[in-house]
Amino acid sequence: MNARTTALLLVGFENDKYAPNGLLRCMVDSTERIDASLARALQFVRTVAAIPMLVISTPIMFDPVDATTPKSRGILTAIRDMGALQRGTWGAEPIAELAEFAGLITTIPNRQGFNAFAGTELHEMLTTRTIRHVVIAGNTTGLCVDSTGRTAAELGYDVTILTDCIYGRTFVEDRFYIDQIFPLYANTATSTNVLEQLQASLGE
Repeated sequence: MNARTTALLLVGFENDKYAPNGLLRCMVDSTERIDASLARALQFVRTVAAIPMLVISTPIMFDPVDATTPKSRGILTAIRDMGALQRGTWGAEPIAELAEFAGLITTIPNRQGFNAFAGTELHEMLTTRTIRHVVIAGNTTGLCVDSTGRTAAELGYDVTILTDCIYGRTFVEDRFYIDQIFPLYANTATSTNVLEQLQASLGE
């Protein structure tokens, strides 16, 4: 892994997912897992801030639903019905902790589904910057993290999932994807191990 050709993708770091009064925290079996994964992700970003490495945030936010919006089913519809992650609301805004990295993080807007590549300019930006390896942190494990990771792999990127910087709806979901699914198309590693690799690459 070379820091110069690696990008960190922050998938879904919005208030409704991470803030103490976020609407979607109730969908997770343990808020302690949310807080722990966030603390490790922030420490990872804080460390790579000193490395010449691209950091991208891929927030998800929904446009207001009106009579012309096609009817759909599933968890995305449930989230919209809750009023979560609505464009222009506090819940869809980046968590306050990211303000520390305002000059470092590039935001790719317009994600309205699980996959951070779908309907956005993420692939174009990575290609322009000659990125070969993507590192993923965020939520949720079995939806946005997995969808984004699979697409990245299919597009030809080397993919690493930060196992201690993600969270799913349950601990069982996390372990299943980390142990059984992610290794089918990606590398899995802790943030500490990845930092060691990135820092070592700067001396090459």
